[in-house]
Amino acid sequence: MTYDPLFGDWVCRYIKRSYARLGLPLDLIPNEIKILFALFMQSAPVNSKTLCNVLSMSPALVSRALDGLLTKNYVAISPMAGDRRSHHIRLSDARKDDLEHLKGLYEECAAQLTRDITQSDMDAFFRVLAELRAKAEAL
Repeated sequence: MTYDPLFGDWVCRYIKRSYARLGLPLDLIPNEIKILFALFMQSAPVNSKTLCNVLSMSPALVSRALDGLLTKNYVAISPMAGDRRSHHIRLSDARKDDLEHLKGLYEECAAQLTRDITQSDMDAFFRVLAELRAKAEAL
């Protein structure tokens, strides 16, 4: 499973519609959902700077979304050893069922978006996208 911020808005819309179709309340805003997806892709806890880079979001937006996720018990934050100003962010066990449901919806959405697209085409797409991002960063 891969995540690219380019798809974030589409996935958020899909999740919002899925929850509405099931008659379930959704207590997340799009930036919170995007952070959760970025955390799904990480094998270890990350800090907010990493999230800013992965999501191409400003520190203020990441901080605001993390505050919401922390309040709603979707994430847990712990201080990093050696740097009390920086914190590790990880998915919380408190909302494990909700997180698994979101992850399943993400995978369902990704499967629908990439249906009938070969892996080599996907690889080429992400390679070109990375080149475009590198050029945009250099501007």
